[in-house]
Amino acid sequence: MSGGQGPFTGISVLEDAKLVAGPFCAKLLADLGARVVKVEPITGDPARKVGPPIQGDGNTAGGPLFLFCNTNKASVTLNVEKPTGRQLYRELLRRADVLVCDRRLDELERLGLTPDEVLAWNPSIVFVSITPYGLTGPDADRPGHELDVFHSAGEGKLLPGGLSYELFPDRQPVKAGRWLADLDAGIAAAIAVAAALFRRERTGRGDFIEVSHREAEMSVARVTNGVQVNGGMRWTRADRGYDFGGIFPCRDGYFTLRPNEDRHWQRLADALDIPGLKDDPRFATRAARHNHGGELNAIIREWAKDKTVHEVYERLAPSGAPVGFFADAAAVLSARQLRARGYFVPVELDGRRLDLPTAPYRFSKTPWQLRRVPPACGQDNAEVYGSLGLSPDDLANLRQAGVI
Repeated sequence: MSGGQGPFTGISVLEDAKLVAGPFCAKLLADLGARVVKVEPITGDPARKVGPPIQGDGNTAGGPLFLFCNTNKASVTLNVEKPTGRQLYRELLRRADVLVCDRRLDELERLGLTPDEVLAWNPSIVFVSITPYGLTGPDADRPGHELDVFHSAGEGKLLPGGLSYELFPDRQPVKAGRWLADLDAGIAAAIAVAAALFRRERTGRGDFIEVSHREAEMSVARVTNGVQVNGGMRWTRADRGYDFGGIFPCRDGYFTLRPNEDRHWQRLADALDIPGLKDDPRFATRAARHNHGGELNAIIREWAKDKTVHEVYERLAPSGAPVGFFADAAAVLSARQLRARGYFVPVELDGRRLDLPTAPYRFSKTPWQLRRVPPACGQDNAEVYGSLGLSPDDLANLRQAGVI
Protein backbone atom coordinates (compact mmCIF):
# COMPACT_ATOMS: atom_id res chain seq x y z
CA MET A 1 0.00 0.00 0.00
CA SER A 2 1.12 3.54 -0.69
CA GLY A 3 1.95 6.08 2.02
CA GLY A 4 1.11 9.20 0.02
CA GLN A 5 0.17 12.61 1.33
CA GLY A 6 -3.34 14.02 1.67
CA PRO A 7 -4.96 17.27 2.83
CA PHE A 8 -5.22 15.91 6.40
CA THR A 9 -1.76 14.34 6.55
CA GLY A 10 -0.41 14.96 10.06
CA ILE A 11 -3.86 14.89 11.70
CA SER A 12 -4.34 12.09 14.24
CA VAL A 13 -7.85 10.70 14.75
CA LEU A 14 -8.99 8.39 17.54
CA GLU A 15 -12.12 6.49 16.52
CA ASP A 16 -14.22 5.08 19.35
CA ALA A 17 -17.27 4.03 17.36
CA LYS A 18 -18.93 0.97 15.89
CA LEU A 19 -20.94 -0.12 12.87
CA VAL A 20 -21.43 2.75 10.39
CA ALA A 21 -21.86 6.44 11.32
CA GLY A 22 -18.72 7.02 13.40
CA PRO A 23 -16.51 4.65 11.38
CA PHE A 24 -17.70 6.24 8.12
CA CYS A 25 -16.86 9.71 9.47
CA ALA A 26 -13.38 8.49 10.42
CA LYS A 27 -12.99 6.76 7.05
CA LEU A 28 -13.69 10.04 5.26
CA LEU A 29 -10.97 11.72 7.34
CA ALA A 30 -8.59 8.80 6.75
CA ASP A 31 -9.22 8.96 3.01
CA LEU A 32 -8.08 12.60 3.16
CA GLY A 33 -4.79 11.59 4.76
CA ALA A 34 -5.49 11.55 8.51
CA ARG A 35 -3.95 8.80 10.62
CA VAL A 36 -6.91 6.99 12.19
CA VAL A 37 -6.56 4.60 15.12
CA LYS A 38 -9.73 2.58 15.55
CA VAL A 39 -10.37 1.53 19.16
CA GLU A 40 -12.33 -1.72 19.27
CA PRO A 41 -13.60 -3.88 22.11
CA ILE A 42 -11.67 -7.12 22.48
CA THR A 43 -14.47 -8.89 20.59
CA GLY A 44 -14.17 -6.40 17.72
CA ASP A 45 -16.48 -3.90 16.05
CA PRO A 46 -19.88 -5.63 15.51
CA ALA A 47 -19.68 -4.47 11.88
CA ARG A 48 -17.11 -7.21 11.29
CA LYS A 49 -19.95 -9.73 11.54
CA VAL A 50 -22.52 -7.87 9.40
CA GLY A 51 -23.19 -9.44 6.02
CA PRO A 52 -21.59 -12.49 4.46
CA PRO A 53 -17.88 -12.76 5.27
CA ILE A 54 -15.42 -12.23 2.45
CA GLN A 55 -13.95 -15.66 1.95
CA GLY A 56 -10.18 -15.85 1.66
CA ASP A 57 -7.25 -17.68 3.15
CA GLY A 58 -8.24 -17.00 6.75
CA ASN A 59 -10.08 -13.68 6.38
CA THR A 60 -9.24 -11.60 9.46
CA ALA A 61 -11.02 -8.37 8.57
CA GLY A 62 -14.73 -9.12 8.28
CA GLY A 63 -17.73 -8.67 6.04
CA PRO A 64 -18.38 -6.12 3.31
CA LEU A 65 -19.78 -3.43 5.62
CA PHE A 66 -16.64 -3.42 7.74
CA LEU A 67 -14.38 -3.48 4.70
CA PHE A 68 -16.14 -0.45 3.23
CA CYS A 69 -16.02 1.67 6.39
CA ASN A 70 -12.50 0.88 7.55
CA THR A 71 -9.92 1.36 4.83
CA ASN A 72 -6.81 3.41 5.68
CA LYS A 73 -7.08 2.73 9.44
CA ALA A 74 -5.10 1.08 12.21
CA SER A 75 -6.89 -1.07 14.81
CA VAL A 76 -6.26 -1.54 18.52
CA THR A 77 -8.31 -3.42 21.08
CA LEU A 78 -9.09 -1.88 24.45
CA ASN A 79 -11.41 -2.67 27.35
CA VAL A 80 -12.33 0.74 28.77
CA GLU A 81 -14.41 -0.86 31.51
CA LYS A 82 -11.15 -1.60 33.31
CA PRO A 83 -9.29 1.26 35.05
CA THR A 84 -6.06 0.48 33.19
CA GLY A 85 -8.01 0.54 29.92
CA ARG A 86 -9.41 3.97 30.71
CA GLN A 87 -5.92 5.24 31.52
CA LEU A 88 -4.63 4.01 28.16
CA TYR A 89 -7.62 5.63 26.46
CA ARG A 90 -6.72 8.97 28.06
CA GLU A 91 -3.13 8.63 26.89
CA LEU A 92 -4.35 8.08 23.34
CA LEU A 93 -6.66 11.09 23.67
CA ARG A 94 -3.82 13.36 24.76
CA ARG A 95 -2.02 12.61 21.49
CA ALA A 96 -5.07 12.93 19.21
CA ASP A 97 -6.29 15.87 17.15
CA VAL A 98 -9.79 14.41 16.72
CA LEU A 99 -11.99 12.04 18.72
CA VAL A 100 -14.89 10.38 16.88
CA CYS A 101 -17.19 8.81 19.47
CA ASP A 102 -20.67 7.25 19.40
CA ARG A 103 -21.16 6.64 23.13
CA ARG A 104 -24.29 7.95 24.81
CA LEU A 105 -24.02 10.59 27.50
CA ASP A 106 -24.62 8.15 30.37
CA GLU A 107 -21.68 6.05 29.14
CA LEU A 108 -19.44 9.09 28.81
CA GLU A 109 -20.32 10.18 32.36
CA ARG A 110 -19.75 6.70 33.80
CA LEU A 111 -16.37 6.35 32.09
CA GLY A 112 -15.22 9.88 32.85
CA LEU A 113 -15.15 10.81 29.16
CA THR A 114 -17.55 13.75 29.02
CA PRO A 115 -16.73 16.58 26.60
CA ASP A 116 -15.59 18.83 29.46
CA GLU A 117 -13.25 16.14 30.79
CA VAL A 118 -11.81 15.31 27.37
CA LEU A 119 -11.18 18.97 26.51
CA ALA A 120 -9.57 19.46 29.92
CA TRP A 121 -7.01 16.73 29.11
CA ASN A 122 -6.49 17.98 25.56
CA PRO A 123 -7.73 21.56 24.99
CA SER A 124 -6.91 21.42 21.27
CA ILE A 125 -8.84 18.24 20.46
CA VAL A 126 -11.91 18.24 18.21
CA PHE A 127 -14.41 15.88 19.85
CA VAL A 128 -17.33 14.84 17.64
CA SER A 129 -20.19 12.86 19.18
CA ILE A 130 -22.46 10.93 16.79
CA THR A 131 -25.60 9.39 18.30
CA PRO A 132 -29.06 8.46 16.98
CA TYR A 133 -30.97 11.35 18.59
CA GLY A 134 -28.33 13.62 20.14
CA LEU A 135 -27.02 13.92 23.70
CA THR A 136 -29.85 16.15 24.96
CA GLY A 137 -33.64 16.04 24.88
CA PRO A 138 -36.16 13.38 25.93
CA ASP A 139 -34.88 10.82 23.39
CA ALA A 140 -31.17 11.24 24.18
CA ASP A 141 -30.89 7.83 25.86
CA ARG A 142 -33.12 6.07 23.37
CA PRO A 143 -31.36 3.39 21.31
CA GLY A 144 -31.71 3.82 17.58
CA HIS A 145 -31.55 1.33 14.73
CA GLU A 146 -30.82 2.60 11.23
CA LEU A 147 -34.37 1.69 10.16
CA ASP A 148 -36.27 3.62 12.82
CA VAL A 149 -33.87 6.58 12.76
CA PHE A 150 -34.28 7.03 9.01
CA HIS A 151 -38.06 6.81 9.11
CA SER A 152 -38.31 9.13 12.12
CA ALA A 153 -36.84 11.89 9.91
CA GLY A 154 -39.99 12.13 7.80
CA GLU A 155 -38.74 11.07 4.38
CA GLY A 156 -39.52 7.36 4.59
CA LYS A 157 -43.28 7.84 4.71
CA LEU A 158 -43.12 9.23 1.17
CA LEU A 159 -41.54 6.07 -0.26
CA PRO A 160 -42.09 4.62 -2.75
CA GLY A 161 -43.12 7.42 -5.08
CA GLY A 162 -43.10 7.82 -8.84
CA LEU A 163 -43.80 4.65 -10.81
CA SER A 164 -44.27 2.60 -7.64
CA TYR A 165 -47.06 4.92 -6.56
CA GLU A 166 -48.67 4.76 -9.98
CA LEU A 167 -48.59 0.95 -9.99
CA PHE A 168 -49.29 0.36 -6.28
CA PRO A 169 -51.00 3.45 -4.83
CA ASP A 170 -52.28 1.66 -1.73
CA ARG A 171 -49.17 -0.21 -0.66
CA GLN A 172 -47.51 0.48 2.67
CA PRO A 173 -44.30 2.57 2.89
CA VAL A 174 -41.12 0.70 2.07
CA LYS A 175 -37.76 0.49 3.77
CA ALA A 176 -35.11 2.69 2.19
CA GLY A 177 -31.61 1.50 1.34
CA ARG A 178 -29.63 0.35 4.36
CA TRP A 179 -27.68 2.66 6.66
CA LEU A 180 -28.80 5.90 4.96
CA ALA A 181 -29.19 7.91 8.17
CA ASP A 182 -25.89 6.53 9.49
CA LEU A 183 -23.98 7.41 6.34
CA ASP A 184 -25.52 10.89 6.23
CA ALA A 185 -24.56 11.40 9.89
CA GLY A 186 -21.00 10.33 9.09
CA ILE A 187 -20.79 12.82 6.24
CA ALA A 188 -22.20 15.64 8.40
CA ALA A 189 -19.73 14.81 11.18
CA ALA A 190 -16.74 14.78 8.82
CA ILE A 191 -17.70 18.18 7.41
CA ALA A 192 -18.07 19.59 10.93
CA VAL A 193 -14.69 18.16 11.96
CA ALA A 194 -13.01 19.73 8.92
CA ALA A 195 -14.53 23.10 9.84
CA ALA A 196 -13.43 22.77 13.48
CA LEU A 197 -9.88 21.90 12.42
CA PHE A 198 -9.83 24.95 10.14
CA ARG A 199 -10.97 27.11 13.06
CA ARG A 200 -8.33 25.54 15.30
CA GLU A 201 -5.64 26.67 12.86
CA ARG A 202 -6.62 30.27 13.69
CA THR A 203 -7.45 29.98 17.39
CA GLY A 204 -5.47 26.99 18.66
CA ARG A 205 -8.59 25.80 20.49
CA GLY A 206 -10.43 22.53 20.13
CA ASP A 207 -14.19 22.11 20.07
CA PHE A 208 -17.03 19.75 20.90
CA ILE A 209 -19.41 18.84 18.06
CA GLU A 210 -22.66 16.97 18.44
CA VAL A 211 -24.27 15.15 15.49
CA SER A 212 -27.62 13.36 15.52
CA HIS A 213 -28.37 10.66 12.93
CA ARG A 214 -31.96 11.82 12.80
CA GLU A 215 -31.11 15.48 12.29
CA ALA A 216 -28.51 14.60 9.67
CA GLU A 217 -31.16 12.70 7.75
CA MET A 218 -33.63 15.56 8.15
CA SER A 219 -31.03 17.95 6.73
CA VAL A 220 -30.97 16.08 3.43
CA ALA A 221 -34.78 15.98 3.42
CA ARG A 222 -34.99 19.70 4.19
CA VAL A 223 -37.09 20.50 1.12
CA THR A 224 -39.74 17.97 2.08
CA ASN A 225 -39.75 18.96 5.73
CA GLY A 226 -39.51 22.68 4.96
CA VAL A 227 -42.55 22.59 2.70
CA GLN A 228 -44.55 20.73 5.32
CA VAL A 229 -43.48 22.80 8.31
CA ASN A 230 -43.51 26.26 6.76
CA GLY A 231 -45.87 25.95 3.83
CA GLY A 232 -48.67 24.08 5.53
CA MET A 233 -48.59 21.51 2.73
CA ARG A 234 -48.54 17.83 3.59
CA TRP A 235 -46.70 15.98 0.87
CA THR A 236 -47.79 12.46 0.07
CA ARG A 237 -46.41 9.66 -2.06
CA ALA A 238 -48.49 10.99 -4.95
CA ASP A 239 -46.58 14.28 -4.86
CA ARG A 240 -43.20 12.58 -5.16
CA GLY A 241 -43.66 11.43 -8.74
CA TYR A 242 -42.74 13.49 -11.79
CA ASP A 243 -45.48 15.04 -13.89
CA PHE A 244 -43.71 13.46 -16.87
CA GLY A 245 -40.71 11.21 -17.06
CA GLY A 246 -39.45 9.24 -14.07
CA ILE A 247 -39.00 5.48 -13.76
CA PHE A 248 -40.16 3.21 -16.57
CA PRO A 249 -40.38 -0.57 -16.89
CA CYS A 250 -38.96 -2.39 -19.88
CA ARG A 251 -38.54 -6.03 -20.84
CA ASP A 252 -35.86 -6.99 -18.32
CA GLY A 253 -35.77 -4.18 -15.78
CA TYR A 254 -36.25 -0.45 -15.31
CA PHE A 255 -34.74 2.75 -16.62
CA THR A 256 -35.00 6.42 -15.71
CA LEU A 257 -35.85 9.26 -18.03
CA ARG A 258 -36.38 12.92 -17.23
CA PRO A 259 -36.74 15.13 -20.35
CA ASN A 260 -37.11 18.29 -18.30
CA GLU A 261 -35.82 21.01 -20.61
CA ASP A 262 -37.03 21.66 -24.14
CA ARG A 263 -33.68 20.63 -25.62
CA HIS A 264 -33.93 17.31 -23.77
CA TRP A 265 -37.39 16.75 -25.15
CA GLN A 266 -36.30 17.47 -28.72
CA ARG A 267 -33.43 14.99 -28.44
CA LEU A 268 -35.62 12.35 -26.83
CA ALA A 269 -38.33 12.71 -29.48
CA ASP A 270 -35.72 12.28 -32.23
CA ALA A 271 -34.31 9.16 -30.53
CA LEU A 272 -37.73 7.58 -29.93
CA ASP A 273 -38.53 8.07 -33.63
CA ILE A 274 -42.28 7.73 -33.10
CA PRO A 275 -44.21 9.27 -36.03
CA GLY A 276 -45.82 12.59 -35.11
CA LEU A 277 -44.46 12.66 -31.54
CA LYS A 278 -42.01 15.53 -31.91
CA ASP A 279 -44.63 17.85 -33.42
CA ASP A 280 -47.50 16.79 -31.17
CA PRO A 281 -48.88 20.03 -29.63
CA ARG A 282 -49.60 18.19 -26.36
CA PHE A 283 -45.84 17.96 -25.78
CA ALA A 284 -44.50 21.04 -27.57
CA THR A 285 -43.61 23.01 -24.41
CA ARG A 286 -42.71 22.16 -20.86
CA ALA A 287 -46.07 23.45 -19.66
CA ALA A 288 -47.82 21.28 -22.24
CA ARG A 289 -45.81 18.23 -21.21
CA HIS A 290 -46.72 18.96 -17.60
CA ASN A 291 -50.42 19.05 -18.45
CA HIS A 292 -50.23 15.87 -20.53
CA GLY A 293 -47.58 14.01 -18.53
CA GLY A 294 -49.66 10.88 -18.07
CA GLU A 295 -50.20 10.57 -21.82
CA LEU A 296 -46.51 11.09 -22.56
CA ASN A 297 -45.48 8.51 -19.98
CA ALA A 298 -47.91 6.00 -21.47
CA ILE A 299 -46.34 6.48 -24.91
CA ILE A 300 -42.83 5.93 -23.52
CA ARG A 301 -43.93 2.80 -21.64
CA GLU A 302 -45.47 1.35 -24.77
CA TRP A 303 -42.28 2.08 -26.74
CA ALA A 304 -40.05 0.45 -24.10
CA LYS A 305 -42.06 -2.62 -23.13
CA ASP A 306 -40.38 -5.04 -25.57
CA LYS A 307 -36.85 -3.61 -25.24
CA THR A 308 -34.10 -4.56 -22.81
CA VAL A 309 -32.46 -2.04 -20.50
CA HIS A 310 -29.33 -2.23 -22.64
CA GLU A 311 -31.31 -1.56 -25.83
CA VAL A 312 -33.08 1.42 -24.26
CA TYR A 313 -29.86 2.91 -22.98
CA GLU A 314 -27.93 2.40 -26.22
CA ARG A 315 -30.79 3.92 -28.19
CA LEU A 316 -31.41 7.00 -26.03
CA ALA A 317 -28.06 7.87 -24.44
CA PRO A 318 -26.24 8.88 -27.67
CA SER A 319 -28.96 11.44 -28.36
CA GLY A 320 -28.16 13.36 -25.17
CA ALA A 321 -31.50 12.53 -23.61
CA PRO A 322 -31.14 12.23 -19.79
CA VAL A 323 -31.52 8.46 -19.48
CA GLY A 324 -30.20 6.14 -16.79
CA PHE A 325 -30.64 2.57 -15.68
CA PHE A 326 -31.10 0.65 -12.46
CA ALA A 327 -27.88 -1.24 -11.81
CA ASP A 328 -27.26 -4.18 -9.53
CA ALA A 329 -23.89 -4.71 -7.85
CA ALA A 330 -22.47 -6.67 -10.77
CA ALA A 331 -23.41 -3.92 -13.22
CA VAL A 332 -21.88 -1.26 -11.00
CA LEU A 333 -18.61 -3.17 -10.69
CA SER A 334 -18.36 -3.54 -14.46
CA ALA A 335 -19.61 -0.05 -15.40
CA ARG A 336 -17.26 1.31 -18.04
CA GLN A 337 -17.47 4.90 -16.77
CA LEU A 338 -16.43 3.91 -13.24
CA ARG A 339 -13.68 1.66 -14.56
CA ALA A 340 -12.38 4.38 -16.85
CA ARG A 341 -12.13 6.78 -13.89
CA GLY A 342 -10.46 4.23 -11.65
CA TYR A 343 -13.20 4.31 -9.03
CA PHE A 344 -12.43 0.76 -7.90
CA VAL A 345 -8.95 -0.27 -6.81
CA PRO A 346 -7.90 -3.95 -6.75
CA VAL A 347 -6.36 -5.18 -3.49
CA GLU A 348 -5.16 -8.48 -2.10
CA LEU A 349 -6.78 -9.28 1.25
CA ASP A 350 -6.11 -12.57 3.01
CA GLY A 351 -5.41 -14.41 -0.21
CA ARG A 352 -8.30 -13.02 -2.22
CA ARG A 353 -8.44 -10.24 -4.80
CA LEU A 354 -11.09 -7.63 -4.01
CA ASP A 355 -12.22 -4.41 -5.67
CA LEU A 356 -12.61 -1.64 -3.09
CA PRO A 357 -14.23 1.73 -3.85
CA THR A 358 -11.99 4.78 -3.79
CA ALA A 359 -13.42 8.28 -3.22
CA PRO A 360 -16.04 10.41 -5.00
CA TYR A 361 -13.62 13.32 -5.47
CA ARG A 362 -10.38 13.91 -7.37
CA PHE A 363 -7.59 16.13 -6.01
CA SER A 364 -5.05 17.19 -8.61
CA LYS A 365 -2.23 17.74 -6.07
CA THR A 366 -3.03 15.14 -3.41
CA PRO A 367 -4.88 12.28 -5.13
CA TRP A 368 -6.69 9.68 -3.06
CA GLN A 369 -4.61 6.64 -2.21
CA LEU A 370 -5.33 3.35 -0.51
CA ARG A 371 -2.62 3.36 2.14
CA ARG A 372 -3.94 0.42 4.14
CA VAL A 373 -6.47 -2.35 3.65
CA PRO A 374 -9.04 -2.78 6.45
CA PRO A 375 -7.18 -4.06 9.53
CA ALA A 376 -7.60 -7.23 11.51
CA CYS A 377 -8.97 -6.66 15.01
CA GLY A 378 -6.15 -5.36 17.21
CA GLN A 379 -3.64 -5.64 14.38
CA ASP A 380 -1.76 -2.53 15.52
CA ASN A 381 -1.68 -3.05 19.28
CA ALA A 382 2.10 -3.42 19.38
CA GLU A 383 2.81 -0.33 17.29
CA VAL A 384 0.25 2.02 18.87
CA TYR A 385 0.76 1.00 22.49
CA GLY A 386 4.49 0.77 21.91
CA SER A 387 4.39 4.47 21.00
CA LEU A 388 3.07 5.06 24.54
CA GLY A 389 6.18 3.40 25.96
CA LEU A 390 4.72 -0.07 26.62
CA SER A 391 7.03 -3.04 26.14
CA PRO A 392 6.11 -6.46 24.69
CA ASP A 393 6.01 -7.79 28.27
CA ASP A 394 3.63 -4.97 29.24
CA LEU A 395 1.35 -5.87 26.34
CA ALA A 396 1.41 -9.54 27.31
CA ASN A 397 0.37 -8.62 30.85
CA LEU A 398 -2.43 -6.39 29.53
CA ARG A 399 -3.71 -9.21 27.34
CA GLN A 400 -3.61 -11.58 30.30
CA ALA A 401 -5.61 -9.07 32.36
CA GLY A 402 -8.24 -8.63 29.62
CA VAL A 403 -7.35 -4.98 28.99
CA ILE A 404 -6.34 -5.35 25.32
